[in-house]
Amino acid sequence: MAETNFKIFNEANSADKTYNDSEYENATQRQNGVIPGMAISRMHNKMYLQWSSMCRAIANFIVDQGHDCLDSDIDGITNGLESAIRNVFSLNTVQRSTAYAVSDIRYSPNLPSYAYLECTTAGTTASTEPTWTDIGTSVTDGTVAWLIRNTSNYIANGQQIYSTAGTYTFTAPKSALYKVLVVGAGGGGGSCTSAVNSAGGGGGAGGYAKKNIYLSKGATVTVTVGAGGSGAINSDGGNGGTSSFGTYCSATGGTGGIHAISGSPFGTGGSGGVGTNGDINGIGGIGDAPQLLAPSSTSTGGTGGNGGNSILSYTALSNNGTGTIGTLGAGGGGGDCTGITVASYAGGAGGTGVVIIEW
Repeated sequence: MAETNFKIFNEANSADKTYNDSEYENATQRQNGVIPGMAISRMHNKMYLQWSSMCRAIANFIVDQGHDCLDSDIDGITNGLESAIRNVFSLNTVQRSTAYAVSDIRYSPNLPSYAYLECTTAGTTASTEPTWTDIGTSVTDGTVAWLIRNTSNYIANGQQIYSTAGTYTFTAPKSALYKVLVVGAGGGGGSCTSAVNSAGGGGGAGGYAKKNIYLSKGATVTVTVGAGGSGAINSDGGNGGTSSFGTYCSATGGTGGIHAISGSPFGTGGSGGVGTNGDINGIGGIGDAPQLLAPSSTSTGGTGGNGGNSILSYTALSNNGTGTIGTLGAGGGGGDCTGITVASYAGGAGGTGVVIIEW
């Protein structure tokens, strides 16, 4: 087992023999040097306590890494300290021909001390180390993509959610890789007409786009959240609005549900919106067609269709007549018809779009 003979001087650290922190901070001889013939023992005991404590901490570090640390072997101390540092540092140093996953953090001795690497594309590193570039740039290493980041700009991870229709400005709180999810608004549910056995189709859900984007601290991006399509009365539902994160990525809203009447053709649910320019793009769920309970009857009504599901939410069937309002980009439910009384119920409004930013 590795060992050390370094000891802490003045381990007792008694107040009558050792300056306290305030005394030591304000001591004139500590600030200006010892005056011959006037050395103060309590001040020196504090000084030797601090020095020897630091030496013992370094010695413990060397011993913990499996190397002796003895005052009789200065070369051994030097070599042991160097080896211990290299051993600890290598635990987080990027390795050759090694697999890494997205968000893995690694370092390289060939980068500045304030820089580190974040994996943005999973893969396996090359057999030789690439040439690293500037802070904020991406470097390909085999099949791995590394983003070079600056440790001095680190702040706690956060999230910003925009879920009310409108236009906003996002300001990047730090230089970082931002994960953005954009969801278009849902289409409104259709309604029945004055005809017996009619009902409204469910609105289509908004599409979505996911994208990883590097932004420098202070950069601004316009955020647009689409408004949900209006629920219809005696007609088709309104279309949902488009959501976007600047020019980086966007997602269109779902279309409104189509109303239905007795006979042919029957109405249909609205179409889902589409994501664009994302690393991953998705289509919103299609709204369900209305159910005509008795197409040949003059006494039975129709049931509105479900709104289409979004990536974040879903819409239930119409709510005992009136279509359910969509949430988080989902389509609104179609409105029912009571039948012989020909009472028309409105379709539900589509869910407002959403933009979620994480870092």
